Amino acid sequence: TLASLGDLAGAVDRVRRWLDLDADPAAVADVLAADPLLAPLVEAHPGLRVPGTVDGAELALRTVLGQQVSVAAARTLTARLVTLGTPTPWGLSSFPTPAAIRDAGVDALRSFGLTEGRARALHALASALADGLDLGPGADREAARVALGGLPGVGP
Repeated sequence: TLASLGDLAGAVDRVRRWLDLDADPAAVADVLAADPLLAPLVEAHPGLRVPGTVDGAELALRTVLGQQVSVAAARTLTARLVTLGTPTPWGLSSFPTPAAIRDAGVDALRSFGLTEGRARALHALASALADGLDLGPGADREAARVALGGLPGVGP
């Protein structure tokens, strides 16, 4: 739901980025088809895109949450974490903000079934994001890589 018509352009921009709609599939196919391992896949699935993400912070948090667990376990942990989010008019909750995760603390994260190490890593990442670490589309990728690499539980 958009609060005003003025929010439409930003919403369209996010969806375009999320679905990779501004990429030139022919140019991507030309580059990928030059690789002998990828060429048959490009031929079998022309125009296939890799979906992006609407929110870099959410993607990073979900990545830490889902490390070294099955997809089903990651889904369960994410559902528990979402209880820290804001309820929507549709009876769902939004993914929690980094500040909400930071403010919940390590003990609350542990109560969701996270190991001590994963809870600390998630809390450290949420704290960095709440303090201004930018993982958005215009972020300085090298600065983000260095900042992420300095967090506990985040490797190359």
